[in-house]
Amino acid sequence: MLFRSPDSFDSATNWPKCATVITDIRDQSMCGCCWAFAGAEAASDRLCIATEGATAVPISAQDVCYGADAWCVIVAGKRGADGKLEKSVLDTVIASKSKHASGSVKLAFMWVDAERESGFTKALGLEGTPKVAVMRTGKRTRYAKSDDDVTSASLEKFLERVLNSDVQYTNLKGGPPELTKLEPPADDKKKKK
Repeated sequence: MLFRSPDSFDSATNWPKCATVITDIRDQSMCGCCWAFAGAEAASDRLCIATEGATAVPISAQDVCYGADAWCVIVAGKRGADGKLEKSVLDTVIASKSKHASGSVKLAFMWVDAERESGFTKALGLEGTPKVAVMRTGKRTRYAKSDDDVTSASLEKFLERVLNSDVQYTNLKGGPPELTKLEPPADDKKKKK
């Protein structure tokens, strides 16, 4: 028997009790954990569908990505005219990410728009830009920050201190601060499957 796929299919319409979970689009910024976000989102959808909507919760991509052997390097900066992190800071982050792409410790990099995410940056003490912090999650969420502006030299010095356990971590009770939930344009909501 030959399988014939339908011309169109909308998961949110097919499983309306799970529409909120299925259509949720998460903002991973530049964290480099697309694999964790994709897996967590798919697992959230499947869990909801399997329980017929009884368990409609987002599974934490952050917990998957930033496990006990990983750090998330967070750069808070201003958005340039092109919508990306200021070019000089972006180049510094990309160079550092390339340098730390392999090794026994996983460093995931992301940037946040310091103006849009002011609550997030304030919670981590990243006021004034560009600034950097490292966040670890697991049994408890904690972070360490650099008081220096982000330059190639200051970022490498800070990451060296992080990798050598020469930083003071601060606990974040209640987990990482929430980032702004991004809503897709109205005509893009049905495109997510």
